[in-house]
Amino acid sequence: MATRFPEDGSESKSVRNEDTKSQFKENISKTSLTGSLVQDPTKLNVTLATDAEGWDKSVNEQFLLELAQNPQVRVTGFVPKHTPKQKDHARDLNIELVDAKEITGFPAVELLAYPPDDLDIDILIIHSYGRDLGRQAQIIKDKKKCQWVNVVHTVSEDLEKFSVKKSADPAANDQLSEHDLQTRLCEKSDLIIAIGPKVTEAYRAALRYSGKDQSVIGLTPGIIEEFLGVRQETNGSGENFRVLLSASSKYFLVKGCDIATKAINLLQDSSCHLIFVRQPKDNEDQLKKAFLDLGINQLQLTFKSSSGSKDFWPRLLCEVDLVIKPSRTEGFGISGLRAISADVPVLVSGNCGLGMVLKSLPSGAQHVIDSEDPHAWADAIKNVRAKAVQVRKAESEQLRNDYMQQFNWKMQCNEIVKKMFSMNPHKSEYRKKAVEWQFDVADTTRDLQSLQVNRDDVDGGLYYQYETEKMSIQETSQFPRTYKRGDISRRNMGVSNLPLKEYRKVCLMLNTKRDLKFDDFRMLAEKVGFSRDEIRMIEQGENPTDMVLQTWSSKREATVGNLIDLLTGEDLERMDVVKVLEDWVNDTCH
Repeated sequence: MATRFPEDGSESKSVRNEDTKSQFKENISKTSLTGSLVQDPTKLNVTLATDAEGWDKSVNEQFLLELAQNPQVRVTGFVPKHTPKQKDHARDLNIELVDAKEITGFPAVELLAYPPDDLDIDILIIHSYGRDLGRQAQIIKDKKKCQWVNVVHTVSEDLEKFSVKKSADPAANDQLSEHDLQTRLCEKSDLIIAIGPKVTEAYRAALRYSGKDQSVIGLTPGIIEEFLGVRQETNGSGENFRVLLSASSKYFLVKGCDIATKAINLLQDSSCHLIFVRQPKDNEDQLKKAFLDLGINQLQLTFKSSSGSKDFWPRLLCEVDLVIKPSRTEGFGISGLRAISADVPVLVSGNCGLGMVLKSLPSGAQHVIDSEDPHAWADAIKNVRAKAVQVRKAESEQLRNDYMQQFNWKMQCNEIVKKMFSMNPHKSEYRKKAVEWQFDVADTTRDLQSLQVNRDDVDGGLYYQYETEKMSIQETSQFPRTYKRGDISRRNMGVSNLPLKEYRKVCLMLNTKRDLKFDDFRMLAEKVGFSRDEIRMIEQGENPTDMVLQTWSSKREATVGNLIDLLTGEDLERMDVVKVLEDWVNDTCH
């Protein structure tokens, strides 16, 4: 059956639109699904895989928060046998949490090797611990043909120095050590993220022979925002002084629990209490015996069981006066970072990754104890208590500010996203052409919407309307804003979607410092909400304007039009940069 079109000379264009409409409807049907179970050519599909316990760890949660807010990626969590609570939490972050394939008789850790068949993965990020977690990535990479990012948290080689037990099975003693296993997994992966400077240094050394040391990225956890401002103002010190220590029975000696106990004993002060946070699986009676055998008064010892409650740590950090980490070795030391985030005084071993970080800060050295001698720790605890509450608070705030200034979590994560795009050339190349492609489709959409086929123009008296197609286009949230009817101007594009040519020009022009008026990236950063400390930090980067724009891009108002308005304002008045953007916006040959 032939179809007649209006006699306006547009038949060839309309026929072309018919073909494009079919493809467009097919694209809509694909992208109307949620999650990363389907391909999305505008984003990098990142799957973060771990077990249920690892999903709740603070470092993982921080990383998830930043990835979920990055407009360039689509994040999926792969957690076998996850809980409904974890799924709800992931949904709040706009992250889809998927389970493993249904395989009878497999424990959760083994199911980690079997993601859903329809899960599309460009980048697999897997947390690697001990012997159980991390090795599954070999199977996933082979099946999904994806890139593998291995995240390492501990230096097993150091931990093994405190483990002298050997298995009665000779074959077990001949197997690879945990450190050797982790090193070989890193050698097979495409990129390694090491948490903190201690772990970074250890794996770069271990991987130097294979040349894989160049693939190690050091990631230093940033201040945890949920702990900011949790402690209330206090007028004076209480009668008791509460010292917090967090560890597990497995690492009793490694975490320096004996050092802490002996230090408390040396103070000979019954008002000094040790608050010990144990893991839920620890046997409290056995732990209590271990502490009492070291001579501590049981009236000075209190146990707290770490729980999955969101308010457990905030409540506890409001209760204690000091957090200590006398570890003989530790990859990082996240409980110390919680305390710093909440402005709680801390004392940290120099053998912790966190201790190495604090040494690099202007006010950090006074919080680091480079000794395993209980006398040194007793003296340090005594000195902290002797200070007025206001002095402790001021010193804690200074430490937090120094930490925030030097270690910006968002910027570190943005750099990792850039690295992941470079590992996926197809996606990276697609992003360069994505804007032009989007406008080609937007033009086609306009044509489809304007094309009305009336009853009188169709053989057989049939009446065709494209209202269904128009409604689909309007309501499909998976498409970029530029696809929506009535919102297809270039001014409404997100700044991160600028063509590479124009984006480079803007960065180059604003990167050049103009100290007379400061009308460069620094003024723009201030306009979009950066603090002065953050601006001073991004000045040290090679492309500060890019850092500003990529960070700002997480907000809805980060459009080309709003960028032009900011640059036109009386403070900036960068009409040279505005011209670059306006020329692109007004270009009719697209």
